[in-house]
Amino acid sequence: MAEGEPFDEPPRRGTRDSDDLDPGFERRPRRRPASGGSSTAKTLLLVFGGLTLFGCLIGYGFYLMEPNWHTIAATDGSYTAKFPRNQPTTRTGNGPDGRPYTANESSYGFPSSTFFIRAADVTAPEARNSETLLASVADAWVKDGTRTRETSRDSNDHRGYPGLDLVLTHGNDKTIVLRFVLVGTKLYTIGVDSDIFDDTDDHVNEFLDGFEPKSPPAGKTK
Repeated sequence: MAEGEPFDEPPRRGTRDSDDLDPGFERRPRRRPASGGSSTAKTLLLVFGGLTLFGCLIGYGFYLMEPNWHTIAATDGSYTAKFPRNQPTTRTGNGPDGRPYTANESSYGFPSSTFFIRAADVTAPEARNSETLLASVADAWVKDGTRTRETSRDSNDHRGYPGLDLVLTHGNDKTIVLRFVLVGTKLYTIGVDSDIFDDTDDHVNEFLDGFEPKSPPAGKTK
């Protein structure tokens, strides 16, 4: 190159002069960074969904806690009773006092509580001394478990029949509320075994009071 001649800088690699672009080529605008609005909307959506799910769970919990009482009759017609939610199932066994029984049971709530009515036969001499009989049955329940503790015991008159109320705690503060009712030579045990209910709960008292024997008390007629 001769001295004094103008110097043409070679084009930079990877660049194109605007005059060299294809006439049909259109420059695309540069993308702008995404704004924060999209992430905020997603966060709000997640929060709303979480709150909705939490509300549904709370509502379902309240639903489980409602007993939705319905009246059932014993298969032999000896009594009627109000059981919560589910149709009770029938089973047999031997009670803490050793007497065979037939029971109707129903569970509901969270944690689940068991509502039951057991019917057992006693002899006529035992029935004549109802106070001793009921006390001995209550004692058998108290002695039934190594971790069972008696909380209270009260005699009562259930719809004209001799009865006794017993409240026990056992295990990890589980409560058993029992009512023993003697109808002729039939001994009934009405009870609630629960982690959440005790003898002050309305559901428990409604269940106990809802038990209605169909045989008239001694000295009375239908």
